[in-house]
Amino acid sequence: MAWVALALLIIASGVPRLSHGSWGWRAGSSAAQDFGGIVLEWEWTDVAQSAWLAEGDPRWQGRLQPEMKGQNVLRFVPGVAVAWLGAWLRSAWPAAVVLTWLCWLASAAALFALCRALIPDSERGIRMGVVAAGLVALSPGFTAFNGYIDAHQFGYAGAALGLLGVEVAWRRSQAAPTPSPRTPSQWAVAAGGAMFLANGTLELGPPLLVLVWLQYAVASVAREPQAVIGSVRWCGIVTVTFLVLQGAWWLVANVAVLGHVASYNEGLQHLTSNAVEARADWDHLIVRVREAPQRAGAVFLTPVVLCALVGAVALPWRALRWCVLWSGLIAGAVLVTRDHPRTIYLAYPAVYVAAASGVEWLGRMLGRIAGRQGDAARWLPASVLLAVVGKLVLGDLWGDVTLPATWWVGQAPPPP
Repeated sequence: MAWVALALLIIASGVPRLSHGSWGWRAGSSAAQDFGGIVLEWEWTDVAQSAWLAEGDPRWQGRLQPEMKGQNVLRFVPGVAVAWLGAWLRSAWPAAVVLTWLCWLASAAALFALCRALIPDSERGIRMGVVAAGLVALSPGFTAFNGYIDAHQFGYAGAALGLLGVEVAWRRSQAAPTPSPRTPSQWAVAAGGAMFLANGTLELGPPLLVLVWLQYAVASVAREPQAVIGSVRWCGIVTVTFLVLQGAWWLVANVAVLGHVASYNEGLQHLTSNAVEARADWDHLIVRVREAPQRAGAVFLTPVVLCALVGAVALPWRALRWCVLWSGLIAGAVLVTRDHPRTIYLAYPAVYVAAASGVEWLGRMLGRIAGRQGDAARWLPASVLLAVVGKLVLGDLWGDVTLPATWWVGQAPPPP
């Protein structure tokens, strides 16, 4: 019943924003344009190129030069998914809308499962999972791209599902009988496959790969020195699987387009260019670091960030390390690539897990104080947080475009 309620919330809040009610259009962003009565963000052409290549449509070659953008080779999952469902629905736009809602709901389920996997106390994990799933259902990130044909909503789902896939694979491999080393290896291959698919949404493979080594290999040195060899072997299999799949896909794509792949907007390209700029302008980099807390509050909403800071203190060490690593990796990647709300938001799994921990801890404290009324009091902080977030995220439905403008224009509109 709870999942039905979440699905209804996602659809009920999403339907009024379709077409001319989308955040980018309401905020006055130049990225949103009217195409035959349907408002789309201009990056729909990037997803379209991947979809046309998957369909064998010659339009992938572009209008002037027969070349495939490197970004669209790497981010192949959104285009393939839209092409497949679009064939059933007879149009790409409704396919993208339905897939956005499916990604949205899948991410909520993934956050619920991640909380249960990361928290040893199952009852506490369930309570945290409910809050984290609710925060996803009220997600400003998915809301910002609702109604658009874009890769970012797939990337947000790829972050949550990729992190869950790796964590589940690690746990299953550790639970396997020690006399049979094949089972851990099979789960390592599965983790590498999950990483490859996540990378196919929004180039999430590199941060996931670093997380795997830091969370499962390096951390094992302090925890169980005798298990280091097994952990390193497992992470090595994950790495090799990912690199083999990624290399094979890149080769197949290059063969399919006869080598006409042009470098465009890839993470590595931004990394190298920004590294040169950083050496020339350290002051600008320092300013970006100083503005990070303010940016986080604008992207994730300040109440959520404050609850996450409280929750970090209450998290078990392993879960805290996981949250710090993922949010830190995304923050570092953003600094050296593209500092936009849509990329910063990729840290939401860690932020929401920590925020759920914060309100769950506050709820437990209230429950102890309330005594017999403890069960009701335990959910009070979570209810307040979700109500505040809902008021902010759903505010555009009542005319408040402050949050949409922050996401799409970079600043809130001036007061009337």
